[in-house]
Amino acid sequence: MKNIYYFCNHPYPLVIMDSIATIYSKNFKDLRQYLIFVKHPYFNNLLYSEYFNNFDKVYYLPWIDYENNVFKNIRKHREYIGKLKSIPFEDSALFFTISYSDLATNIFCNYIKNFGLNNKIIHFSIYGNFLDVSNGVLNIFKTILANLNAFLFNGRYLKIYTNSFGILIDKIYTKDPHDQIFMLSSSNSNSISKFPFIPYPLTLLNGSRKLTSKLLIFFADTSLIDQYNLDSILFYEIINKMISTIIKKYKNKNIKFIYKPHPLDKDCIPDQIKNYSLSLFGEKLTAEMIFLKYRNEIEAIYSISSVACLTGSYQGIPSYVAYRLFSFAEHEMKLFKQYFKYSNRQTFLELQSFDEIGVIDNKKHEQKIDDNHDEWLNLLKNSIY
Repeated sequence: MKNIYYFCNHPYPLVIMDSIATIYSKNFKDLRQYLIFVKHPYFNNLLYSEYFNNFDKVYYLPWIDYENNVFKNIRKHREYIGKLKSIPFEDSALFFTISYSDLATNIFCNYIKNFGLNNKIIHFSIYGNFLDVSNGVLNIFKTILANLNAFLFNGRYLKIYTNSFGILIDKIYTKDPHDQIFMLSSSNSNSISKFPFIPYPLTLLNGSRKLTSKLLIFFADTSLIDQYNLDSILFYEIINKMISTIIKKYKNKNIKFIYKPHPLDKDCIPDQIKNYSLSLFGEKLTAEMIFLKYRNEIEAIYSISSVACLTGSYQGIPSYVAYRLFSFAEHEMKLFKQYFKYSNRQTFLELQSFDEIGVIDNKKHEQKIDDNHDEWLNLLKNSIY
């Protein structure tokens, strides 16, 4: 019997892992698949249990992150490690992670590599984690905390990189030479990576993207105001102009305009946004869950800087990000550019003016989404078979 453990530390990897598990469950009968589910705060506002069906068992871990209080930090990590130790890991197993810069993933990988088992970890990166930290500076405080935890739990040492304003860029830990890193991407990405590419896993949505009824979704994120110290008045002025331009551009189509708040935002349309006949998206789903359920009905998606537009582009949905229209600092612009460098360039656009809204020809790009199962099957065969 072969074993795969999927480490899910954030809402967006859950659908990806469910898709991978779906592919494997249909093709390998001697395979057992386990989900290690970290209770990230974003999950509190989501319905997600239906995505557990392809896993033989689900193990739950508490969410952890860096705390300024060192003693609180140690206590929470001891609880986390205690839960890890209760999981009966099998020998010669394969572990999948989808990179997201948090301590939970790094402590998990450290623990697994020091567990004494003949196992292998494959990391999948969706927007360049593990890659471009050369412009960052080492965060001494967080590095000390990380290495303290590494020492206490027999882990390996971490390096914490931030930009000059202290905003986290990435965490790099020493990887076993037998581990692998793959970039989850699109066959239409024009970017070059020092790591091999593997296509974003598509399961239920293979085939042509044929539109029926129309939805246009705006993925909002008002938390950006505080996170990047933006002028709130100017922020909403740009949002209002953007939404009004979108509605004018699509006015001759029978489209329902949807406002989807970020998990950190209040579940409402802010008062600062004018009444443009927007409908609040009321279902407790992530962007990737929305694409699985409504993909054939989506005309286009827009956001300021949401990774939803990255994964939407992989599925042939015209996807627009507008961060260039806002007053972000230059180093923050570079960070966003890094996020989106592996997008599907046929269906993705970084807006540089309001005139570019709606320029992706939906019919022209009503493309066939290739069945990429063979590459995923070969990956597993080469790893543990």
